[in-house]
Amino acid sequence: MTRLLLTSLLVFTSLFAVAQPVEREHMRASLLLEKTALAAGSTTLAGLYLEPEDHWHSYWRNPGDSGLRTTLEWQLPAGVTAGDIQWPQPDAYAIETLVNYGYGKPALLTAPITVAKNYRSDRVKGSVLAKWLVCYDICIPQQATFNFDWPVGNGQATDSQALFATSKQSQPQTLNMLASYTVADKLLMFRISPLPTKLKRQLSQPLKKSTNNGERVRFFIDQRDTVDHAAPQYFMLVGDQLHWEVQANAFFEAPEKLPALSGILSVTADSGERQSFQLNIAPVPLAGWPQKVAADTPLIAAGAADLWAQQNGKAGSTEAADGSEPGSSVGLGLALLFALLGGAVLNLMPCVFPVLSIKLIALAEGNGNSDQSLRETRLHALVYGFGVVISFVALAGLLLALRAGGEQLGWGFQLQSPLFVAALIYILFLLGLSLSGVVSFGQQLMGVGGGLTEKPGLRGPFFTGVLAVVVASPCTAPLMGSALGWAITQPAVIALLVFAALGVGMALPFVLLAWWPRLTRWLPKPGLWMDTFKQAMAFPLYLTVVWLLWVLGQQAGLDGLAAVLIGLVAIAFAAWLWGNRTERGTTRIGLAVIAAALAIALLLKLAPDNADGNNRNPAISTTSHGDMAYSKAKLSELLADGQPVFIDMTASWCITCQVNKRVALTKPVVTAAFKNKGVTVMVGDWTNRDPAITEFLESFNRSGVPLYVLFDRSGQAQTLPQILSTNIVLERLTKL
Repeated sequence: MTRLLLTSLLVFTSLFAVAQPVEREHMRASLLLEKTALAAGSTTLAGLYLEPEDHWHSYWRNPGDSGLRTTLEWQLPAGVTAGDIQWPQPDAYAIETLVNYGYGKPALLTAPITVAKNYRSDRVKGSVLAKWLVCYDICIPQQATFNFDWPVGNGQATDSQALFATSKQSQPQTLNMLASYTVADKLLMFRISPLPTKLKRQLSQPLKKSTNNGERVRFFIDQRDTVDHAAPQYFMLVGDQLHWEVQANAFFEAPEKLPALSGILSVTADSGERQSFQLNIAPVPLAGWPQKVAADTPLIAAGAADLWAQQNGKAGSTEAADGSEPGSSVGLGLALLFALLGGAVLNLMPCVFPVLSIKLIALAEGNGNSDQSLRETRLHALVYGFGVVISFVALAGLLLALRAGGEQLGWGFQLQSPLFVAALIYILFLLGLSLSGVVSFGQQLMGVGGGLTEKPGLRGPFFTGVLAVVVASPCTAPLMGSALGWAITQPAVIALLVFAALGVGMALPFVLLAWWPRLTRWLPKPGLWMDTFKQAMAFPLYLTVVWLLWVLGQQAGLDGLAAVLIGLVAIAFAAWLWGNRTERGTTRIGLAVIAAALAIALLLKLAPDNADGNNRNPAISTTSHGDMAYSKAKLSELLADGQPVFIDMTASWCITCQVNKRVALTKPVVTAAFKNKGVTVMVGDWTNRDPAITEFLESFNRSGVPLYVLFDRSGQAQTLPQILSTNIVLERLTKL
């Protein structure tokens, strides 16, 4: 009798320890066991029971566009093992243009605990560290350690058995379904064939009760960075097959050999109940995929904009899905027009005009030469235009390829490379020396000083066009921004067409002058003024070199800047030696070559910094959308100087942070307002734990991100809402 009482007491104590919940902010967590004891040689389910407050949620095994999956780290004695989490079917949660997958209601995440047959102890003592992320308008990483002392024996069902039964029912079923997929450009196409009769019947019947945000069917993929979670999922019933299509994620690049995929298909029955089915999806070649299918019943799942509107009671909102202002998109016609006009204006940019001015001088020389061949003049002009257009298209192709590879780049992306900036400095400086008359080989090399008819062959005008595009890369003319910004979001063919229009616009003025000689009558007759004008055009190039040196200093620091400055001295020395035609001897040529080699060696010194992708000055800590990383000391210094400061506390796993960054903080109008108001933007990245950022959050009674604080010139702080828009930020900035 005493032994029975002791055993009962141990079981009761064990159950009490297991059932004790842990209270965290906006979340309650418990470790549950399916039975009162673990049996040797068998498997028993344990589970983490998460109970979020209303509107808060945790995450599924694939959190979607942002967030972190829940993890369980077990510490178990020898002979006892824990399996992977068995995930119930999730829900889709949308905020603006992003979609995440998780649990907004209490959910039990189970894991099988297996005790070896030869396990000798009568207890299983151990612990499990549970980590999860709870989100609403802020995201809070949380964790709890559960210690347990479970008996070994023939256990009975616990009071939590109903929760385990519900969790099992909500886990995906396994049916005899053959699923496959293929990739066409940026579109992933899936198919189940044949479709089980039961599932087909459910999809064919009208939906009587709407759940899961009104979605009839949704596919939850396991692999991250594969599909665009925010894009609509288009489902079609075709005979005994189910087809669906999803846009690929921006980071997805289809490999030569497609990998196998997996996920669950969530289906809402006519009764309103949801069921999910586990899919293992095999890749097939695109050639074996049906190009066109006729749908018996179209089933279209909601996209991110629809989900967000339904979840937030904002159906019928006129705001664009990408967070831009309504009507702000540019069509193909306007994009081509803006690119054409912007390319023409590029000819007046300080970095481009000196190169083209030499061609204008050549036209002026031709204006006084009655023997010049009109046909040859036109041919050279067309070849020059071809060089400009092909260079813009090549630059656009590289830009699109890098963006497809996951790089967030825009026009002028090449200037993010210190190596490219330094090379451009060398080219412009050398061209400036050529225009100043220090050396003449630059004109022969680049084909800019020999005139249209004096340069044999077509290489001269072609590479002049290439050079014009190279020196135009730092410049952005009016109308270019909207055209190119729209273009890089379009399919590759359309984007290349817009960039080609930019090249046509840049080449058009010169081509017109060469094609119709009457247009050159306004040019003055050849004379001494031409040499003076040519030398004067060197000074805008020198100013461009100074600006690029400043850019390089921000990227490579003082050491990199000093190396390039020494390289410029070496180039000037080599040009002086080479350009001295009266005393050009072996010694001078050798010294010139050595000086040029020194300049190249100093240039290549920047290559390692460029190779690792870290192009920023290590002395200046910055982020992609801020002036500097958060520092308590630096903040105090700025406030003491009376400077306004905007604090952005963020994290890569925070969905609200990513939305605010996309729809507000990185908008050109907002960044321009920060600059105009002289506001320093400091970014605190809380992706990994940082005590300094935690201290700042707590000083504003916050336990998670995002947190946005604007300090005015007097040091007074005001917090901004967790969900931002361009208007909210601009309104606060106007009050500074």
